Amino acid sequence: MARNSATSMTDFSREVTAMKKQIANLAASIEDTAREGGSTATSIADSGRRLLSQASTLVDDLAHRARDSVSETAHVAYDRAKSAAHNTEEALEETIRERPLTSVAIALGVGALLALMLRRR
Repeated sequence: MARNSATSMTDFSREVTAMKKQIANLAASIEDTAREGGSTATSIADSGRRLLSQASTLVDDLAHRARDSVSETAHVAYDRAKSAAHNTEEALEETIRERPLTSVAIALGVGALLALMLRRR
């Protein structure tokens, strides 16, 4: 899930960069048209500049919203994992309190298994 989110953010960042390049290229074309043409071309260029400014603002806003969304999703996932770990810890502590001898026996058994596995390496 985290890898997909990172990949999606990378792809999104590339798309934003590509859009900004396209906007810059369009702005250069508008400026060329304004220099070459008369008052009509200048008027069209002025309208184009306004539209480019709005498009640039929109692209920046979308990028900001995407970053916020990914950040919020990551925080929610972290909070859920933290809560699940805390609940598991509480359940384990309760089991140990209810059955201390069984818990010690299980811990010894797991320790012995780990020692055997590590010794074979």
